Amino acid sequence: MITVNWQYIIINNDASTGYRIARRKPGQPLPVVDSGQATNGEPASGGMWNQSAPPVINYPPNPPNKPTPPIPYTFAFWSVLAQQTDAPFLVIPLIFDTGTLGNFNPSAGDWILTAKAWYRWAPGSGPGQEAVEIDAFDQTSLDWMPDDFVDVTPDDKSKTLTLAANNGYIDSSVQIKPGNPITIRARENVGSPVIKQFADWLPAWVGIHDTNNPSTVGSPDQRNIVAQSSDDIIAYAFYTNLAYVPKEVPVKFDPLWWLKQLGLGPHIPNPSDPISNQAAAAIALLLAARNVSPELRASVLELALRQGSLTSAAIKMELKRIQQQK
Repeated sequence: MITVNWQYIIINNDASTGYRIARRKPGQPLPVVDSGQATNGEPASGGMWNQSAPPVINYPPNPPNKPTPPIPYTFAFWSVLAQQTDAPFLVIPLIFDTGTLGNFNPSAGDWILTAKAWYRWAPGSGPGQEAVEIDAFDQTSLDWMPDDFVDVTPDDKSKTLTLAANNGYIDSSVQIKPGNPITIRARENVGSPVIKQFADWLPAWVGIHDTNNPSTVGSPDQRNIVAQSSDDIIAYAFYTNLAYVPKEVPVKFDPLWWLKQLGLGPHIPNPSDPISNQAAAAIALLLAARNVSPELRASVLELALRQGSLTSAAIKMELKRIQQQK
């Protein structure tokens, strides 16, 4: 069974709220314009989650006595946390940013999905000057990050542009001079004590003022935004937690371990067993998926799901064997 709790969330940052979502002023939550719950069938019987978010949402709704039209907000990406509620209890973070479709198709198990579709405003559809708006998102925790995460060059001795960028907003019509583009470079690693590593930029919007000198996001250098004067840019830097991978220590499985712990043999540390080894393999694949390139992530996650399904089957067989012995 797959249960999905979904939301459509508006990113309506401005000077009154703060431009970084994790630094928004108290009492200024992001508006949730729609939400719901859906239940799908068993994965083994073809059950899956497959949901297309609206490409555009108008916010706020236009009341009859207010002729000012609402502002259109455009789909940016899905963030989905998939939690398995039966063995092997996998937790999988997912990002869908190449279209409005979010989907999850496990091979087995019971799952609860927390799915959020994020919407950013469409430049040119409301008041305000041209600007570069940036933020940082943690693909592991599926939450917005408060950390400083970029450096800007060229900059003055006071690091005015770097400070502005880390607060999420640079006025490109005033702070970037014609013919003098700036480079906004994402830091490779941020955060403490948990270190997060840069993955890529999502160019949610790039509005070009001069087609002969266009702004770029993630090219030619993957970590860079090159911003030209009077261009509109909305971009999100995706980061991933650096996984700690302990050194593998081979341990021989000892079927008499429990007897030895009862004083019937020498006391030794609890060794791993075949089922634990399979569960560890599924977790290792899940950790590896966080660090591979986006093109390979889906394939590695599929392997983790398959290994998890095999582990679940092994646990059920062991339970059946134990019950038959009673």
